[in-house]
Amino acid sequence: MGHNLDGFYFAHIGWVGVDLFFVLSGFLITGILLDSKYKQNYFKNFYIKRILRIFPLYYLFCFFLLVVYPICKFKFLHDYNSIANLKWYLLSYTENWIYSLWYLPKNVSILHLWSLCVEEQFYIFWPLVIFTINRNKLFFFCLLIILFAITLKNLYPLSQFAFYNTFTRIDGLAIGSIIAILFRSNLIQNKTFIKYLTNLLLLYIVCFTACVLIYPDIISANSNFNVRIGYTLYDLYFGAILFVSFTNNSIGNIIVKILSNRFLLFTGKISYGLYLYSWPIGILFGPILLKIFTSTLGYSSFVAFLYSSSMFTIYYIVSIISYTFLKRKFFIIKIF
Repeated sequence: MGHNLDGFYFAHIGWVGVDLFFVLSGFLITGILLDSKYKQNYFKNFYIKRILRIFPLYYLFCFFLLVVYPICKFKFLHDYNSIANLKWYLLSYTENWIYSLWYLPKNVSILHLWSLCVEEQFYIFWPLVIFTINRNKLFFFCLLIILFAITLKNLYPLSQFAFYNTFTRIDGLAIGSIIAILFRSNLIQNKTFIKYLTNLLLLYIVCFTACVLIYPDIISANSNFNVRIGYTLYDLYFGAILFVSFTNNSIGNIIVKILSNRFLLFTGKISYGLYLYSWPIGILFGPILLKIFTSTLGYSSFVAFLYSSSMFTIYYIVSIISYTFLKRKFFIIKIF
């Protein structure tokens, strides 16, 4: 979403949000699977909940792109062939492999879906991994995944491959999984171990934050540093924040207070819509809105801020409508 919000500073480093997304997803999904491993209908319950949470909005989005557009011929999707050629990859959550190994789509309204592809591929295989491997071995298996991802990125240090490929981005999911495993192990009862690990991670958080502020190369998504090791370091950074928020009461209380804000809680509920619709909405309304602002007010920082604020408002309203009339109904079905 940050790609369409150029009036805000965070938009320039907004790409790191996907690393936070992967770490949180690995932490939450692994925790859910570990807690339900020995319960009845382990696989069935997990897959049904994932399907009802993700599929409806996603396939509605695909229906618009592949069916509604050819009938209505919206101007913002002028390069429809770019989408049509990828339809089977879109429908199977595998288009990130095309992006990482061959080419990026000319029509960028679907480019953001690559991260959802990585997630879905993770959802398919991870329940089986957790079901067949005991918790101690799972910890070391996650470490191997991280080493494999780093090795692969350095063997083929190409920005497109490193950024979009499932095997080069699975380290974030593995880091989140390790945290979930630690919180369910006997080590969490060892106060001395937790204290030293928390302090070590706090030191890493401070040092890495300073590096990001001092060295702009770390911010650039396609820099050689990020391609080789940076993505993993960002994953570790967000993993460290996640871990410390649970083990350090002072920091944990601050984070809880921030995340307990009603606006943030509600934004979390509609976040899937924000993720799904932001690119196509930005492409559809962005140029029109920007032209209106610049033609009347000219170019300035205020206009950039006004444009970004307006775009975010549009994203938010559309996501609220989507959540109210679509996702919420499927969420109720999932509960029962």
